[in-house]
Amino acid sequence: MQAAEKYDRLKRLAHRRERNNRENGAIGHVGLEVLRELLRLIDYKTGRLDPAIATLALRIGRSIAAVVDALKRLKAHGFLDWLRRYVPTGNAGMRGPQVKQTSNAYRLMLPPQVERSMTPPPPEDDSDRRQAATEEGRAMIASLPLDEQPAEFIDDPGLAAVLARLGRAIMDQERDSERQNESRQS
Repeated sequence: MQAAEKYDRLKRLAHRRERNNRENGAIGHVGLEVLRELLRLIDYKTGRLDPAIATLALRIGRSIAAVVDALKRLKAHGFLDWLRRYVPTGNAGMRGPQVKQTSNAYRLMLPPQVERSMTPPPPEDDSDRRQAATEEGRAMIASLPLDEQPAEFIDDPGLAAVLARLGRAIMDQERDSERQNESRQS
């Protein structure tokens, strides 16, 4: 409900700036009333939400037309969706059994753009902590022998094995060079 109210308020302010008038927000006050009533009517144990439009209109003291318009706005802005449901009338028609519409089954939703705006950014010290952890990880890997480093960077085991052999060859070559330098100095 808070997300819908904030969304409506922001859209209303943007609309006022564009049009220089005082019209309702994207959802409108009747839309917010309908959403609030749907939140009261939902069965939180089963998730069932299927009030008749007339019931909604009666409970919030609005006309059926106002409720229908509000439901359309809620759907258009991604806060609500519904499934039209039908029940058989028992009458056989020329093209099969006849049906009549019963109350819709509603589903409350949070539009992705609203959900993104509600997620706070990570604290600045968290990005510093992550950067320090990354640098620490790199330093630890750099301290490993050359033949062990590829396994830390490469997901492909075959490629990691080839690079490990190359690392061992480089380490062997460096060791041989050190031995030759030592024997020359002695």
